[in-house]
Amino acid sequence: LDPSTGYPADSECISVTIISGDPVAADALATAVFALGVKKGMELAERLSETESGTGVIMVCEIDGEIEIKQSKNIAGKYEYK
Repeated sequence: LDPSTGYPADSECISVTIISGDPVAADALATAVFALGVKKGMELAERLSETESGTGVIMVCEIDGEIEIKQSKNIAGKYEYK
């Protein structure tokens, strides 16, 4: 749900995973990134990955009918997807 409207998020995101030592913050961040969408969500994720130790973001998105996996720079290359 988009917290600003209460309606389902209109987003290209299918799934957002947050890697963090703080589960409560990770849950809130996942909701925010999902609701913001791919571009703005990843911008937020990159800002947080620079300041929050160990916080990483993996987004599964559908863009122009294709499934893409995007991840914040601080975790790029650390995980393999099949």
